[in-house]
Order: sequence, then structure tokens, then C-alpha cells
Amino acid sequence: MIFSRSMRASKSWGRGERLALFGLMLAFVGFASYRIHSPGLYMDELLFVPAAMGRHAALQVPYRSWLGIPLMIFPYIGALKAWIYAPIFRPFGVSALTIRLPVILRSCGTLALGYAVVRKILSPAWAIAFTAACVVHPGFVLQTKVDWGPVVLMLFFKALCLYFLVKWLETPRLLSWPFIGAIVACSLGFFDKFNFVWFIVAMVVATAAIYGGEICAKAKTAPKGLSAVMVMAIAAAGAAAVLWFVLPLVALPQIHLISGRFFHFWSIYEASSTGAATAFHWFKRPPPIPLWPGWLASAATAGFLLLTLALYCCQRQARFQIHSRALRFSVWCLIMFIVIFMEIVMTPQAGGPHHTLMLFPIDLLACFAAAFVFANMFPLWGRRAAVACCGIAFLIWAGFQIQGLQSHFCRFSDANFFRGRWSPRVEQLADYLNTNGKQFDAIYCVDWGIGQQMRVLCRRDIRKKLRDIWPIFKAWSAEKPDAETMVKAWFPPQKKTLYLTFTDENSVFPETKRNFSQMNALADNPAQPVTTVPPALGAVYELLSAAE
Repeated sequence: MIFSRSMRASKSWGRGERLALFGLMLAFVGFASYRIHSPGLYMDELLFVPAAMGRHAALQVPYRSWLGIPLMIFPYIGALKAWIYAPIFRPFGVSALTIRLPVILRSCGTLALGYAVVRKILSPAWAIAFTAACVVHPGFVLQTKVDWGPVVLMLFFKALCLYFLVKWLETPRLLSWPFIGAIVACSLGFFDKFNFVWFIVAMVVATAAIYGGEICAKAKTAPKGLSAVMVMAIAAAGAAAVLWFVLPLVALPQIHLISGRFFHFWSIYEASSTGAATAFHWFKRPPPIPLWPGWLASAATAGFLLLTLALYCCQRQARFQIHSRALRFSVWCLIMFIVIFMEIVMTPQAGGPHHTLMLFPIDLLACFAAAFVFANMFPLWGRRAAVACCGIAFLIWAGFQIQGLQSHFCRFSDANFFRGRWSPRVEQLADYLNTNGKQFDAIYCVDWGIGQQMRVLCRRDIRKKLRDIWPIFKAWSAEKPDAETMVKAWFPPQKKTLYLTFTDENSVFPETKRNFSQMNALADNPAQPVTTVPPALGAVYELLSAAE
């Protein structure tokens, strides 16, 4: 690769760029931690909490454990996050602050790694612009705040792997610490959540396609036979992980639905990149958010690459190869983006904005590298004009992204804007149960999106009484032969029972509440609304009690 010395970034970071990066991190922390209790604690971000609290404190057994150590918290989610949080929860307890602030700070590490990658490939100034683009990206800011998916560790290990891989491509040796670091990052990312395999497959395909020559040259420097053994060992380990862990959980793709799913996920990608997706899921009446900033990065990447090709064809005497490093990096990221997107489309279980966030920040990396190549095709005066045009376009894009963030922030101050499952009043419900729950023998959650939150926010004596039985109410039918038996089982006359559900407006599964009402009408000991519920809490939740 030919790369002019003047275009290389110095190895030492200047004071100015360190301050700029620190300032951008502070801005990100400010955006992500703004009204940290809004939205309310959600199911996904609490999956790991019982494992982090410990079996005896949480009264809940992990999905898979060994010698009392949690290994898996879900069929496809490892316990890595629980291990990280265990020493945090012991002294500070469980709250929105102790759950969310660590993931926000960890995302600063993702920003720093992304900055280092772009600085190494392009320049410090372009790295600062790239980091600024990440800081105002609504999908990154909002989804990492609630760790929806979860996604925070995935983004961190993905950035770490890219950093190590870029460093490894610069070294002449096959075996080096960046190579080992990339393998460790991929392994931890896969253990955190199995869909990290999307990134691993895309990275292998793109690296083989773009940097195959460098890899072959490195292989020649290794001891004879070692390269083949390494390739076979890595391939065997990857195949075993996929066959043993991933394939049993993945349904076969339905080929006839691929085209429809392609456009469906493209719209989700656009919405998640602009904040429209989180607004739709969080708020009862989502604000209008333009979608064009969501597809602009991909369109700009294609546009810059096509313009670069056109300029090269028109001016063959230009020293185009000087910037081949950035060009190859852009195409490398573009291939990864395409492969990951198609993997998401072909995975039947995929279906949410937290899945398309796997494409971040690969889309921005490809775009910034393509813009860098295009701008540096020109002589000095033309280069300045091209950079100025790119800067103006970036500022317009960033302005709309900040507007998307502002559309969320202005609703964070009023809990009435949120859907029930995302309501900040979930902590108020836990406080109510901690104060009044001791008078009940049993507490039953009737709808989805209540039980997991109460399991981690309530005191241990309250958790002992709690049962999350919404699937029973959802599946109940008066026509089933066991209908009467189920009514007697869950409306016991000998117990003082409290039932928790959402109001009609906030219900997640409306049929659960309908069935609950029918069962309650048939019960010998019907539940009655609790009259001591504060009005703010009653706007989201319904509490009914059945006396002995």
C-alpha cells in the first residue's frame, strides 16, 4: 500500500485532539445520561441483573451455571455483563443510575476505539469529525442508554476487534498481539450474545476479499505448517461454536420472504439511525422525525466512491494510489455492512432496531473513508473546497440528528408521554410494593413488562411473594377444560393476593387483561381495585387486591 508521509497521522496524540476527544465524550455522557430515569427500566436491560445480584439475593436461578457461577442468562446471551455488574450492585444496589451509568461510560470506550481506528486510517481531524457523528447518532445514544438488546458490549467488542485488526494488518508478522487481541475480542463478543457471529462472518469475508494479499504475505513469515494449523484451528472453533450454540436456536430462512424482509429491515435501519425507532417504541404519540439522515451515510458512501472512480477515469495521470489505504478501508467496511445486513435479513428471529444497530458504526466508517478519498483526489485548492462541502453536509446531517435527540429529550420530563412498558413510574411501583407489599400473601403480575422489573427493584421479602404469570392469563380460555381449575388456582380464597397489570391504554397484551377480567368474574374471591394507589401511578398501572 502506498500512502504519503504527509497524510499519515503522528503516533503521539496532541493535546488538542485529546481535549477534543474528551469533550466529545463528555457531550455523549451528557446526552445519554439526560434524565437517566427516563425511559423506565425495561425488560431487556434487566435480564442480567438477577445473575449479577446472586442466586440467593435474586431468588432466581440463571439459565445455565457451573458451581454456582452464572454462565448463561438466556439461551443466546452469556453472563459476561452480570460478572461486570456484580461488584457494582453489592455496594451501590440496583437502580436506574447503577444500571445505566456504567454502560454509558463503557460506550465512551467504544468512542475512543472508533476514534483510534479512524485516526490511524485517515487523520486526527477526520477522526474528530467521525467521533462527533457518533456522539449525535440517536441510535447509538438512545439505545446504549437503555442497553436495548443488549447492545453495549457488542458495540465495544466490535470496535475493539476493528482496532486490533487494523493494527494487525500493519504488522509484518502473522502471530502478534493485535491478532490475539482480535480473537479475544471476537470470543468475548460472541459469549456476550450469539448474534455477534453476524459481525465475525462479515469481518472474515471482507478481510479475505480486501486484504487477502497481506494475509498471504504474513502467512509466509510464519513457521512452516503453522499457518495451516492456525487456520484449521480457528475454522474448527468457529464451526463448533456455530453448530453447537447458534444453529439450534436459529430457524431456517424463508427464501420467498427475503425481498420483503430486505425492505422491512432497511426501513428499520433508517428509523434506528435517526431515533424514529426508539420514539415509536417509547412514546404513545411519537414525534415526527425525518428518515433521510438514516440512509444518507450509505448513499454518500456510494456517491463518493462513484465520484472518485469517475475522477480517476477522467484523470489517469493523477496519483490515485496514494490514497488506496483509505479506499480499501472504505470498501472493506462497505462489504461488512452489506454482509451483516443480509445476515440480519436472513435470520427469521431478527426483527428490531437493536438488531440493525449491529451496522453501526460500520456505515459511518465507510462513509468517512470514502469522503476522505474523494476530497484528497483534488489539488490543494480543490481539496479545501471538497472538505468544506463535506463539512457543510456533515453539519446539516448532524443538525437533524440533534433535532431527533431533542425530540426525545423534550418528552423525558413528562412520564405521561411513555408507553406503559417504558414508563419511568416503574420505580414508583416498586417503592409502593416495598411499602405496602408486606400485607399481601402473594403478588401476581398479569401483563408482560412488570414482573422482571419488580424482581430486581423490590426488597427480597417482596420478591418472595412475586409471580410473573402473564403467560397463564394470556393462554386462558373459558372454553378449555381446565378453565375452572385455573381460576381456583390463581384466585385462591385463602390468600390475600395483589394483582398488577397495566391500564387499558398501556396494556402490552390486551388479551391477558380481558382473560383476567373473565377469570376474576368467575372467582369465588374476586379482586377489587386498590383505592390507595397514587394518581400518577394509577395512570399507568392497575392494582387489584383479593382479600382472604
